[in-house]
Amino acid sequence: MTDLRTQRTNRLIQAAFVKLVNRSGFDTLTVTQIAATALINRQTFYRHYTDKFDLAERLASEAITGFDRAVSERLRIAADPRHDQEQVLRVVSDIMSTYVAERIDLLTALMTLRGDPLDFRDRLQRQIEHRYRQYFADSTPDQEDLEIQASLFASVALGTLDFILAHKRVPESSRMLRNVQRILTAFV
Repeated sequence: MTDLRTQRTNRLIQAAFVKLVNRSGFDTLTVTQIAATALINRQTFYRHYTDKFDLAERLASEAITGFDRAVSERLRIAADPRHDQEQVLRVVSDIMSTYVAERIDLLTALMTLRGDPLDFRDRLQRQIEHRYRQYFADSTPDQEDLEIQASLFASVALGTLDFILAHKRVPESSRMLRNVQRILTAFV
């Protein structure tokens, strides 16, 4: 367990990173800027992180792990055959209202990270698809159908995330559900 000073310093560095990435972008960001915004010196930064890429990677990994936990729990419930389609569609909305709402600024910053190995959006999409396949493999014996469903589920989740981050708010679950259903019926 890390001591309270270390935890506090990590929080300051992470908050500075998020603030600066959202303001100016990742490419031009420097360790000096992060340290100054966090009110620490560069040596302190380097005691916690190797460089800005290490900081970005750790934040991205933590966010993906947290998002994965939220998705996994909802998918576990949705995979139960006793749940109807409406309950399954509610999964995405619930994830967004419980996990994303508390982390809008962090996720906004991370979604700007592009290119290997930092491409947060790509990593998040692959993780969501992986979890979907894991929970629905038994109930979807056709592998191609499973791949299509996993891709569509991830697209809906990421599209919802994009909307929330762009508008800085989470729409009501009933509104999200109604709109997802409307889109699905437009194709049928």
